Amino acid sequence: MAKTNAKDTPRLEDATSAKTEVAGIDTATTLILTGADIVAIGEEAEILVGGKNYNTALISQIAGIRAPQFRAVSSVAFHRVLDETKVNASLIREVVNDGYRRVNWNDEEVNSDPEYLKNLVRDLAEEAKVKIADAPGTAIKLRTFINNVVEGFATSPEGIDQLRKRSVLVQVAILSVDMPAEVREA
Repeated sequence: MAKTNAKDTPRLEDATSAKTEVAGIDTATTLILTGADIVAIGEEAEILVGGKNYNTALISQIAGIRAPQFRAVSSVAFHRVLDETKVNASLIREVVNDGYRRVNWNDEEVNSDPEYLKNLVRDLAEEAKVKIADAPGTAIKLRTFINNVVEGFATSPEGIDQLRKRSVLVQVAILSVDMPAEVREA
């Protein structure tokens, strides 16, 4: 396998600020891209929509190969959510801690249900949304909250339980915020 050099890897800043208009598409503000948009943008589109969407768009250009028509959410939309929304960190942590304590992670029913964790996260996010109006505490940017949760993640000696809990914290925080109007409408 060939090693990639960090300077060879496209960065979001390269795709969204250096040249924002590519093939008539403003990559800094367009939140949803079609396969045709992705092909028109070229390689820079991969950083905006990810490898799977980028490669699906490329495959769709090959004669005799049928690829699904699709729309991809640009990473610009995700960054807007991170930077334009706020969460009550103490409330999110309280809801997740309480919900997490109620689960017996050794229970066979919990471990045999592939949807259990997804459903738990969604339930906890709904619980947080209901409590948010009455909760004391200061709201911080969603990006700051996520950075605080994942800080030290890669070097942490934590076991699977704590890693899973960090993941639940991040997911609940993301699902509990109201999307910026422009992102929701797109």
